[in-house]
Amino acid sequence: MLLSVSEVTQFMTLDETAFGEVLRNPLDRNIASNWAQGASHTANLIWIPITRGLQALSALPATIDASLKGVHWLLGMALIFCIIWNVQALLSWSLAERQLLALLLIGVLYVLPVDNLALKTLNYDLISLFGSTAAVLFVARGHAESNPKFFWIGLTVAALAAQEKLNASLILLVLCFVVGVIEGAASRSHPVTTAIISTLKAMVLALAVSLASYGLAAISLIGDPALSVLLRTLPLFMELLTVWIYAPLRFVFGIGDALADPAVRVWYAWVATALTLVLLPVVAALVVVARTRFVAGLTWFIRHSAFSFPAGLGVLLAAGVAGLYLVSPFFAPMVPLDPSMRIGSINGVQLHFSTVGPVAHRLAAVGFAYGVFIAAFPTALLVAAGATALRLAWRPRAAPFFDLMFAIALVTPGLLALMNTPTFNRYLNLPILWAAIVMVVRIVEVWMPVVRAQRWAPMAWPAIVVLMIAEVAPFRPLYAAFRPITVNYPGADAPVPGHLNFSWTGWGEETILAGKLIDDECRKQGQLAGVDCGKVGIWSVYNARWYPKPGVQVHQSGGGYVTGDAWPADADTYYVINRQLVAGGLLQTLPEISPDFVVGYRGFAMAWVFRGDRLKSAGYRFVWPQ
Repeated sequence: MLLSVSEVTQFMTLDETAFGEVLRNPLDRNIASNWAQGASHTANLIWIPITRGLQALSALPATIDASLKGVHWLLGMALIFCIIWNVQALLSWSLAERQLLALLLIGVLYVLPVDNLALKTLNYDLISLFGSTAAVLFVARGHAESNPKFFWIGLTVAALAAQEKLNASLILLVLCFVVGVIEGAASRSHPVTTAIISTLKAMVLALAVSLASYGLAAISLIGDPALSVLLRTLPLFMELLTVWIYAPLRFVFGIGDALADPAVRVWYAWVATALTLVLLPVVAALVVVARTRFVAGLTWFIRHSAFSFPAGLGVLLAAGVAGLYLVSPFFAPMVPLDPSMRIGSINGVQLHFSTVGPVAHRLAAVGFAYGVFIAAFPTALLVAAGATALRLAWRPRAAPFFDLMFAIALVTPGLLALMNTPTFNRYLNLPILWAAIVMVVRIVEVWMPVVRAQRWAPMAWPAIVVLMIAEVAPFRPLYAAFRPITVNYPGADAPVPGHLNFSWTGWGEETILAGKLIDDECRKQGQLAGVDCGKVGIWSVYNARWYPKPGVQVHQSGGGYVTGDAWPADADTYYVINRQLVAGGLLQTLPEISPDFVVGYRGFAMAWVFRGDRLKSAGYRFVWPQ
């Protein structure tokens, strides 16, 4: 709990800073900048009223940002508890077993780095990650308990999640199909008709959620110029069913960038949605017609699923280790790309592996994806899961739903890699979360008899969580840069343009660490370079925010790109330059002089701090891409 909430309201990363600025702007309110791009449709229903209400009370921008982040974190906690409640309900275990499972799930899900990244940053990830996971579990409960109420709860939650991020859109569509097939197969008199109607009802419900979101957003924007922008995007209300297709269009076919313009996207969204509304019910009906073969295949999977966890974990570890030690990720154009390959770009750069030819690139991309995947898990969880897999391989025990969930989680990174989509840990957070949930379920299930039989064994459960905390804690406050103790990266002291690693190169969270580091040093000396602590300010070049807690003397004096010679070059200004600025190709070079301070995670430098007058006297210039 403390790890997940620690300092959550005291810093804003790059994206969060931008979110805060546009939310406070009546001309935008995060509508022109994100809603129009198909994102944040659900979060805005919370963020906009809070922002406008606090502005009406003349609250400071820092107060608004902190309030938004506090509410954001609370929503994430509620969704995590919803996930745990549904996982418990899907298992016919004793009360003691389910209580133990809940406690271990809480420990793991609070500590898991990708979860903390969603919880602690004001972004698209929280509702899409936890919401879509809860939606899948609700639908599974509806089937397990023969209770259609859970189908429609799950579909509603899935629709709210799909409005946030495109990966959740695909989950929504799959759930619409699954509900149609389940209800059609359960109907004895009119299975085909029922399948068609149920699938259509599911998609209509999603569209109704989208329209209702537009209505609520319009109410929250009354009196703001941003309302007119919202109304112009109304024809895109159906987009939540089809926005997932933008990823393959962008990264496989290289044509998705044009669809960033809402005006261009309208015709596509209408055509794609119309086709989906016709084709998906037909496919559901065909599956119901062929349900004898479908059921036979499902029966075969259930019969053999006992081996899926050991086999899947073995493949994951083999592919992940191979990726970590054999693949080197790069960004083009900083590191040139083989001209024969066509790779979609994200934020102006292209992820590649300095390979020759598309086949070698695809193999390296798959290795990179699985390297990122296993590097996202604390070592204690992986070791416990490995021991569980060995025991299950010796004494197989099926858990069909969770085995299927695990299989989907393990296949997803490879499929995304083959489609050239970015596979950094933030973009793989959904399969990582699913895999973590299944790991915990199988660990408790397999080792509970041992715990009952041995007096010392109950200590294993808190030991797993304590070891996870010990490994994750050095990467605070955001934990996104986490890497297991078994993994180290080259270039710890200085970044190289275009050279990446399997974890994280920073998002601006280094600003709070730099500020605290400088304040601590200033307190020890009473001053820095002859400047009183109260006059010392930091400038986050990778635009981020730090809101010091009461009693801290050092403050943030500015943030964002600085150009030419018109930047403060005094002894009271310290510039924070993070690894992402160089690795991502934004800043061409680091200063050649030694830094005044270094911000690092377990020996790996993530930001360098230089005093303004030292930079100026060394002749350093901030040079940005043209």
